[in-house]
Amino acid sequence: MNCSAFDWQQNLTQLHPGFAAIKHSLTPFQQHQKFPSINEYNQHAKNIINANNQTIQFTQQAASCNEHYEQKIYETGQVNTRENNWHDFFNYCVWQTFPVAKTVINQLQYQDLQKQQFVKTRTPRQNFLTQFDESGVIIVSRNPQLIDLLQNHQWQALFWEQRESLQQDMQFMVFGHAIYEKLLSPYIGLTAKGIILERTDAENIDEYLAEYLQNLSNCRAKDLQPVPLLGLPGWHVNTDNPEFYLDEGYFRGRASIL
Repeated sequence: MNCSAFDWQQNLTQLHPGFAAIKHSLTPFQQHQKFPSINEYNQHAKNIINANNQTIQFTQQAASCNEHYEQKIYETGQVNTRENNWHDFFNYCVWQTFPVAKTVINQLQYQDLQKQQFVKTRTPRQNFLTQFDESGVIIVSRNPQLIDLLQNHQWQALFWEQRESLQQDMQFMVFGHAIYEKLLSPYIGLTAKGIILERTDAENIDEYLAEYLQNLSNCRAKDLQPVPLLGLPGWHVNTDNPEFYLDEGYFRGRASIL
């Protein structure tokens, strides 16, 4: 999607429930009439210190940018950012919402970049982290039945038959800034890549996610849990219709993607 096709939108949390996770980082800009400037991002930014003891700052990306994105963040704290750009605005919002996890992702990406310079190929962990950073969703639940339905792609059972339990015992928090960009104009096919955190609630979820990422071993991008987000109750106009979940092109069974 070409983010330049979208003008600034006020009150994003009213536009779609998927924006709920970043509502606090959106608050300073909700009544803006136009895109906030990068200077305004920094005015409202938290004091985030990365793993290299550098303060995170959002800086204008040069027209010809030859720097490695993650390396620059780690070594200088500067996050290359484009003006009037939804993708980068949502990246800013995720940094403000999940600063500990974003710092860990940057640290791990930087560590693997050093290895990459020798082996000339991206590591499996880099692929995992990149997909989650762009398209991730955090899934919070201790309900084993719901987790089993999710992992086995039993979408109608999860989203429809167990809807009451789902709404009580499982939370979905969008992490990937590319997913936020797509939620400006949701389309059937919109799928996130999830990490399941077995917690009873989302309190301190940034720290728990960071710990999970720090302890990753032998991870592969395909280990991320696919989630057809528009199946979540209220995330699409048709989620009150059980026939909506019969669309196997969107609500794909586990066997179809193995």
